Amino acid sequence: MAESGSGKTGPGARSGVPFRLVLGVAASIGVAALLVLVLYITDLGLSVWERLDRAPTTFWAIYLLVLAVLSAGGAYAVWRALNWGRPAGRSRTAVAVKPPDEATLRERVERSEKAGVAVEAVRRELEELQRRRAVGEIVVAVFGEISAGKSSLVRALLPGADIAVDVRGGTTREVTYYTWTSSAGDRLILADLPGLNEADGTLDRQARDEALRAHVILYVCEGDLTRDQYEALRTLVDLGSPLIVALNKVDRYTEQELEQIRARLAERVGEKLEVAPV
Repeated sequence: MAESGSGKTGPGARSGVPFRLVLGVAASIGVAALLVLVLYITDLGLSVWERLDRAPTTFWAIYLLVLAVLSAGGAYAVWRALNWGRPAGRSRTAVAVKPPDEATLRERVERSEKAGVAVEAVRRELEELQRRRAVGEIVVAVFGEISAGKSSLVRALLPGADIAVDVRGGTTREVTYYTWTSSAGDRLILADLPGLNEADGTLDRQARDEALRAHVILYVCEGDLTRDQYEALRTLVDLGSPLIVALNKVDRYTEQELEQIRARLAERVGEKLEVAPV
């Protein structure tokens, strides 16, 4: 029985003693080093204070100025490090510029044409806007990352449309228009625009022009956005058209998670956006 009891204090149990000893020694060394550092800093501070006490007033002023500059620079460096990667908020002090009405714009086009400026593109744009207004068209520009469900959403809204959906990364390479005509002759047009990943995350001229002409911009996503997606969404917000964020695959989120996504959108983009779960 004695041998059985002594077996419990074999090598496995004795191996913990040296580790605790090493840990204790390391802690003692750390405390001693901290005390030495405190004493050194104290001695250095008293030495500097003694020398400054004998220095002229001009030296004091220069010394304090250098300290203030270094402190401000250090604080700014820490702030930049803590905010690295966060998109800058939109300026709240920007003065809103009222866009010119159609009559003013046409007058400017006439003056520019007389001055020799090429205005053909502007005339075509005005004619297109007038045509859409005359026939009673409502145009919705649909944006979103590839494979976010843009084409599937358009197909759900317009079941008769023939839309290609490719899970390998999206197949929409150009603006595609899907039209629904009411019995009264009014038309709803969904403009399925290239995925932002396919356009290098930016708006090309054709997509930008269509977004500016649209009555509503629909941005399709399937959850919280990445930094690049927030930048793309901010670009669309800056166009000034009404914008709706269509949150796809909403069945994966609780109501609390949806509220958190809405709050993050408002915080990051700087606008109160309409979020429509679909």
